[in-house]
Amino acid sequence: MYHRESRVIIYKDVYARTCRILVLIAIPGHLLSITCEHFLKSTFSLLTVEFVSFYLIANLLRDAILLYMFHWFVHWLWKWGFNLDNAAIPCFTAFLDLLGIASLHLVFIAMDAVAYAVGFSFSVVW
Repeated sequence: MYHRESRVIIYKDVYARTCRILVLIAIPGHLLSITCEHFLKSTFSLLTVEFVSFYLIANLLRDAILLYMFHWFVHWLWKWGFNLDNAAIPCFTAFLDLLGIASLHLVFIAMDAVAYAVGFSFSVVW
């Protein structure tokens, strides 16, 4: 069933509900990932509330963008008769990597901006 792309998350059907559940289920997954990474690495670093907040916001936005793009792109590929396994998965993997790097970069920029506003420097090497 194909809906307008702008309504993929807010529509009132089973596909939109699934999309919202996937975005919300990502919250415990991201928290578990941050916690495991924090405790399993060998160097000391603080896991601050600011970092976790910015990280969750950035990744929830990333997940919503990805689901929106997946919905649009898969229907477009399906319409033109492409094999979804050969065409969609490599594109999605590359786009996921790109958005993951971009969202983490935006988290560090936001953290640096907050630190600058309160007069603290992280001394991040760009």
